[in-house]
This record gives sequence, structure tokens and C-alpha cells, in this order.
Amino acid sequence: MSDDAVMYFFPITVLVLLALLVPASLLFISWVVHPHKSNNPNKDEPYECGLTSTVGTAAQRFVV
Repeated sequence: MSDDAVMYFFPITVLVLLALLVPASLLFISWVVHPHKSNNPNKDEPYECGLTSTVGTAAQRFVV
């Protein structure tokens, strides 16, 4: 490649590298900093307002 071609594609290459590096680094930082999975089984259950327990399937009917 000639020097003109390198100088032409250098800014585009830098922008592509930044476009890949910034989201990847943000995802990595959020993975490192996030609170890890809790060991509390009550917090891992789905929340349904007004229901004392969430037993059954999603298609099961319940009295309102």
C-alpha cells in the first residue's frame, strides 16, 4: 500500500477500533462491577403482587 492509502484509511481504522473497544470495555466493566447472583432463594422467585405463592404455570387461572 502506498502512504496515501494508509493515511486515507487510518482515521477510519481508528474509528472502527474505538467503536468496538468502547462497548466491549463498558460491558466488561459492568460485568466486573455488577452485584453477583444472590444466595437468597426468596429474591430469585418471581414477584406477583397480591399472591402469596407463585406455584403453577403461566396459563393457570386464578381468582381475582
